[in-house]
Amino acid sequence: LIDQTTPVTSSINTLLTGAIRDLDVALDIGHTWIGDLDITVESPAATSIVLLSSGSGNLDDIHTTFDDEGSPSTPVLLPGSSRVQPQGPGSLADFDGETIDGTWNLSITDATSGDDGILQSWCLDTQTPLAVSNAGGPLLITYEVPDDILIEDLELHLRIEHPLPGQLQMSLSSPTGAVITLMTVSPAAATGVDVTFAADGVPFDSAYPARLEAELKAEMAQGGGEA
Repeated sequence: LIDQTTPVTSSINTLLTGAIRDLDVALDIGHTWIGDLDITVESPAATSIVLLSSGSGNLDDIHTTFDDEGSPSTPVLLPGSSRVQPQGPGSLADFDGETIDGTWNLSITDATSGDDGILQSWCLDTQTPLAVSNAGGPLLITYEVPDDILIEDLELHLRIEHPLPGQLQMSLSSPTGAVITLMTVSPAAATGVDVTFAADGVPFDSAYPARLEAELKAEMAQGGGEA
């Protein structure tokens, strides 16, 4: 619950290694007066930037992705599925070059009484290059979410540069041990993978994408080439 009594902090712990090339933050908040909110994100290296500060309009709800390459920060864009630059101080480029590994914190403060809200979801969309090859076993990517939350809907976005993506096998597993197959080895020709896996997406086809419901741990099996 987001109200004026206590700031809300939500954390994501990534167990990846690698330097950030680009990072965006997707945010979904239900709130009846978003101008009351101050929202910051902090990296494991303690770098902090302001995504939104109070006084940003009297509209309801935030369903947006904060992206340095997005539109300039304007309150009217926040309720829609837009890509919007952080309000600042700071920009998401401040995280470039830092390691993705560690705990990321999102903090939300409600500056005024009378309107409450709820943090529905948030996620990091990062370009952190990781090598995929047929040597050394599968590449395992793990995210830990320490908050005690119930998953109502989940999507997974992957961007992979690989000369022969049809050689990749990808699966996703949850903390409970549930496993789904995202992609199996296929002779289909393609130059890469850039896809969102979602329960309401289109069925798998040879051109990719596969779109399925997923949960919280990703594993990519090795292919015959290197990414």
